[in-house]
Amino acid sequence: MAGLQGPAGDARCSQDGIRGRRLDEAAAAYQRAIDASPDSGLLYRELAGVERKKGDADRALEHLRKAAALDASDARTLVQIGELLEERGDFPGAVDAYTKAAALEPGEEGAHETARARGRVDLARLRRSSRRLGARRR
Repeated sequence: MAGLQGPAGDARCSQDGIRGRRLDEAAAAYQRAIDASPDSGLLYRELAGVERKKGDADRALEHLRKAAALDASDARTLVQIGELLEERGDFPGAVDAYTKAAALEPGEEGAHETARARGRVDLARLRRSSRRLGARRR
């Protein structure tokens, strides 16, 4: 695919960078593609994936939220937002994101992610309650 120019060429370069573990190059290429096509939710979602691989969950979440704002019908973006929120311990936020994704693409995976996140919300509430009870007994 040599010779691609513009956003398509930048996106291709970024994919090559990811495969080669050159994550900074991949992020820069996605940013150039976004600069050329700022209304592409897909490019923001892909850049978020690079940021996650680099270990920058805050930037990844920022890019995913931008992607969701640009394309509210992209269930994959919402699932990824749910995953990041779940990793942070924001289980209610994760449930919300998974529920929105499941509504867009009803199916086993969306239902499974939503149920898992709801279970984690319940677990977090139980832990919070047990800590409060333990503090009261002291």
